[in-house]
Amino acid sequence: MRYFLQEDLLRQSSIIHQAETIGPDGKSGEFLHEPTIRQLLDRATIELAPDKIESKLRSNAFVQAEVLKAVGDDYLGVAPDQALDSLNRAIATFEQNLALLF
Repeated sequence: MRYFLQEDLLRQSSIIHQAETIGPDGKSGEFLHEPTIRQLLDRATIELAPDKIESKLRSNAFVQAEVLKAVGDDYLGVAPDQALDSLNRAIATFEQNLALLF
């Protein structure tokens, strides 16, 4: 979880990191000078897409649920409409794996 928050969320504000990940052709995203929290969350959410989250956070489903919840909670303050998707996915992931706890 810490890696995701540091690398895929907070580090996106770094000019150097953006230059490394976007590349000269600009196909991997748009360079953002002084990105907003919303823009950082939007970029992080791309990495949490259902087809990417498993490879990104393969440690366990509960870590995935926690990251989705953290992003959803952060979206509540800046874009409530975007929060629901992350929060609903967090709940679903947790519920699907609840039996593993017992």
